[in-house]
Amino acid sequence: MAKRKRKTKTRKKKEIKFLIVITAICFLAALIVSLITGKIPGLIDRVITKRIEGEITKKVEETKKGLTDSDIEKLKKEYKR
Repeated sequence: MAKRKRKTKTRKKKEIKFLIVITAICFLAALIVSLITGKIPGLIDRVITKRIEGEITKKVEETKKGLTDSDIEKLKKEYKR
Protein backbone atom coordinates (compact mmCIF):
# COMPACT_ATOMS: atom_id res chain seq x y z
CA MET A 1 0.00 0.00 0.00
CA ALA A 2 1.33 3.38 -1.00
CA LYS A 3 1.64 6.07 1.59
CA ARG A 4 -0.40 9.22 0.98
CA LYS A 5 1.16 12.60 1.39
CA ARG A 6 -0.75 15.14 3.39
CA LYS A 7 -1.28 18.57 1.98
CA THR A 8 0.40 21.27 3.95
CA LYS A 9 -1.54 24.22 5.32
CA THR A 10 0.19 26.65 3.00
CA ARG A 11 -0.70 24.56 -0.03
CA LYS A 12 -4.34 24.45 1.05
CA LYS A 13 -4.35 28.21 1.57
CA LYS A 14 -2.91 28.73 -1.91
CA GLU A 15 -5.55 26.46 -3.42
CA ILE A 16 -8.35 28.28 -1.58
CA LYS A 17 -7.04 31.67 -2.71
CA PHE A 18 -6.79 30.37 -6.28
CA LEU A 19 -10.39 29.12 -6.21
CA ILE A 20 -11.63 32.41 -4.78
CA VAL A 21 -9.82 34.33 -7.52
CA ILE A 22 -11.29 32.07 -10.21
CA THR A 23 -14.77 32.52 -8.71
CA ALA A 24 -14.36 36.30 -8.65
CA ILE A 25 -13.21 36.32 -12.29
CA CYS A 26 -16.20 34.22 -13.33
CA PHE A 27 -18.56 36.51 -11.40
CA LEU A 28 -17.10 39.59 -13.07
CA ALA A 29 -17.34 37.97 -16.50
CA ALA A 30 -20.99 37.07 -15.87
CA LEU A 31 -21.68 40.62 -14.68
CA ILE A 32 -20.12 42.11 -17.82
CA VAL A 33 -22.10 39.78 -20.09
CA SER A 34 -25.29 40.62 -18.20
CA LEU A 35 -24.66 44.33 -18.55
CA ILE A 36 -23.96 43.96 -22.27
CA THR A 37 -27.12 41.98 -22.91
CA GLY A 38 -29.20 44.22 -20.65
CA LYS A 39 -30.53 41.42 -18.46
CA ILE A 40 -29.15 42.65 -15.14
CA PRO A 41 -31.60 45.54 -14.66
CA GLY A 42 -34.47 43.06 -15.00
CA LEU A 43 -32.84 40.73 -12.48
CA ILE A 44 -32.38 43.54 -9.97
CA ASP A 45 -35.98 44.65 -10.53
CA ARG A 46 -37.28 41.12 -9.91
CA VAL A 47 -35.25 40.72 -6.72
CA ILE A 48 -36.42 44.08 -5.35
CA THR A 49 -40.03 43.33 -6.30
CA LYS A 50 -39.94 39.96 -4.51
CA ARG A 51 -38.51 41.55 -1.36
CA ILE A 52 -41.14 44.28 -1.36
CA GLU A 53 -43.94 41.75 -1.88
CA GLY A 54 -42.56 39.67 0.98
CA GLU A 55 -42.47 42.66 3.30
CA ILE A 56 -46.02 43.67 2.34
CA THR A 57 -47.27 40.13 2.97
CA LYS A 58 -45.54 40.05 6.34
CA LYS A 59 -47.06 43.39 7.36
CA VAL A 60 -50.54 42.25 6.28
CA GLU A 61 -50.22 39.06 8.32
CA GLU A 62 -49.06 41.03 11.36
CA THR A 63 -51.96 43.45 10.97
CA LYS A 64 -54.52 40.65 10.57
CA LYS A 65 -53.55 39.11 13.91
CA GLY A 66 -55.04 41.99 15.88
CA LEU A 67 -58.27 42.30 13.87
CA THR A 68 -61.54 40.43 14.09
CA ASP A 69 -63.23 38.87 11.05
CA SER A 70 -65.76 41.71 10.79
CA ASP A 71 -62.95 44.29 10.77
CA ILE A 72 -61.20 42.40 7.98
CA GLU A 73 -64.40 42.29 5.92
CA LYS A 74 -64.92 46.03 6.40
CA LEU A 75 -61.38 46.73 5.21
CA LYS A 76 -61.82 44.48 2.19
CA LYS A 77 -65.02 46.29 1.19
CA GLU A 78 -63.44 49.72 1.74
CA TYR A 79 -60.28 49.05 -0.27
CA LYS A 80 -61.95 46.97 -2.96
CA ARG A 81 -63.34 50.11 -4.57
